[in-house]
Amino acid sequence: MTALSVQSVMASSHPYTPIPKDAPLWRRTELRLRNMALFTAQRTPSELGSITAIRLREEIIEREGKLLVLLLKEWEEQKEAERRLS
Repeated sequence: MTALSVQSVMASSHPYTPIPKDAPLWRRTELRLRNMALFTAQRTPSELGSITAIRLREEIIEREGKLLVLLLKEWEEQKEAERRLS
């Protein structure tokens, strides 16, 4: 899974990643989280980026987002495996 860090999002060549409606839920969630991180980074004054509490909250949100994407991916894979067995 790709990192959702603000730095990697800001370094991308596209401002926002389009979210395909036919993509799996985990992928749509991952793209939404990436777009939200970019949106926040673009609107956060640079002087706030150096505040430790804000930086730590951003790291927590990023980590929890990665966990959510992983759980969704595992859930969808399990559903697909059960569907194939039926």
